[in-house]
Amino acid sequence: MVSVGSEHAFFSDLYVLPVIGKKAARLILDTISNLSLAFLDDELDEAVRQIPIAKMEIKVIGNKKDAYGKPKRKLVGNIGDVIVQ
Repeated sequence: MVSVGSEHAFFSDLYVLPVIGKKAARLILDTISNLSLAFLDDELDEAVRQIPIAKMEIKVIGNKKDAYGKPKRKLVGNIGDVIVQ
């Protein structure tokens, strides 16, 4: 699962809070926390049904190529939406 507006490094509050602001960071951290606890309690399927889910959709937001030769992209959705892969 991926939370829209986050990056892999955002699975620690050390990286989330200063980068995207307190309100958005709190939403992402709460979602990660709730899903993690649900997984540990073997209730992940139920928890996923109770959160905003987004389709995997990527939007190109620039022409400059990254290290892999692709233009800059971002996930489409609202901060805190979860994409289930």
